[in-house]
Order: sequence, then structure tokens, then C-alpha cells
Amino acid sequence: MKRIYVIEDDINERVNLRLVLSGLPVQVIFDTWGYDTLRQMQDHAPLDLILLDISTDRAADQYASIRAVEAFRDTPTAALSQAATLDIIDCCRTYGLVGLLLKPVDAGLADAITRLLNGESLW
Repeated sequence: MKRIYVIEDDINERVNLRLVLSGLPVQVIFDTWGYDTLRQMQDHAPLDLILLDISTDRAADQYASIRAVEAFRDTPTAALSQAATLDIIDCCRTYGLVGLLLKPVDAGLADAITRLLNGESLW
């Protein structure tokens, strides 16, 4: 079973993600940014996919969020964001993320996540 680590602080988005991902054969670990997030990620390794909210209240900016998970560079990581500005897209691509998923989360996200789990990039 594939394992997805989700870093998302918005409770509504977490509920939506849980509903969307419940139809996939995956184990999902939810977290919010905290002092032990990277340790928790290590404890749950190996991971098949990281979904990273790049606009969390606990992270200074999207660049800091992305840099924080660089230790997991070998794990495909996709950003979750409410915006798809050129700056955000460039940042994600520069740091090697495999895609940008827009919020609010909806049922169509399951297809994109399945593609990511199959090794595809969303770019």
C-alpha cells in the first residue's frame, strides 16, 4: 500500500483530502507544521508522496515550506496552494516538486494524486 504524508493546517481541507483519498488504496498520514514535523516524516518513512501546503500559518512563506522538506528530496512532493501564480509555479519547479494541486480540494484531485503515485509529473 502506498503512503502519502500530508502537511495541511486547514481543517476543512484536511477533511476534503480525507474524503478524496479514502477512495484510493493508500495510507494517509496527516500533519500540520510543527517543531517535530520532519522527525514525524522520518518515523513514517518510506513515503511514496508528500502533499505540502505551501501557505500554512506556521511556515514563513512557500519557499521556507519547500526548503523544509528538502531532506526528502527522493520522495515526490507536490504543493497544495490556493493560488497558482507564476512565482509559486517557478518556486515549485525550481525546488523539484512534481506538481501544484489547487485548493479547495475536490474529487478531481484523486486522478492527479493517482498520476503522481504512478511516477508522473503534473507539469
